Amino acid sequence: MGGCEAKNFDLHQIKFVITLIDNYYPDSLGLIFILNCPWIFDKSWMLIKSWLSPSVQKKVRFIHSADELAEFIDLSVLPKRLYGTQPDFKFIPPTTEDEVMFNAFRADTKGKAIAEAAHWDAVQNYFNVTLQWANGNEDGNILSERKETRKQLRHAFEQRSPYISTRTHYHRVEVLKEPIFQVAYDRLVHNKEEPSITFF
Repeated sequence: MGGCEAKNFDLHQIKFVITLIDNYYPDSLGLIFILNCPWIFDKSWMLIKSWLSPSVQKKVRFIHSADELAEFIDLSVLPKRLYGTQPDFKFIPPTTEDEVMFNAFRADTKGKAIAEAAHWDAVQNYFNVTLQWANGNEDGNILSERKETRKQLRHAFEQRSPYISTRTHYHRVEVLKEPIFQVAYDRLVHNKEEPSITFF
């Protein structure tokens, strides 16, 4: 609750959240941790507490230090702003390059239709081979055929991906390293041949 002050303290919102917790999740609720609560919350707690059932009241814990929180949660999985050791999340918005790429894919309706048709063909092929395998087809090649159709399905989905999704924050910080967006964009803009690349 760091940064919470009287001017942005919304009792109606708190009451709504408490109603959800009290009426819909009282049995599945483990504990509620309130970290870094400001002085105004201490004063308001007496009012808020009256909205809670006694069983939920017992599950609310006020945490004022890392040692208190460490009794319940491993600090190595929490961000620094919550007393943890992980870096704080900082969103990186789309770049101009991302927007140009997005617009190019949206304008390429022909490419989208081709990628979509190829993907659905691959889905159908994989489904048919998997159905044969599940029905006990004794053909010795069925497993290798299924493996091949799985590769084709993955490849077809990768080719369709730029038309149905965009690069995300995780692409921009290189947690996800999927070159398909750049490869497909280069191919679209420069009319390059499709390269033979394995993405997984």
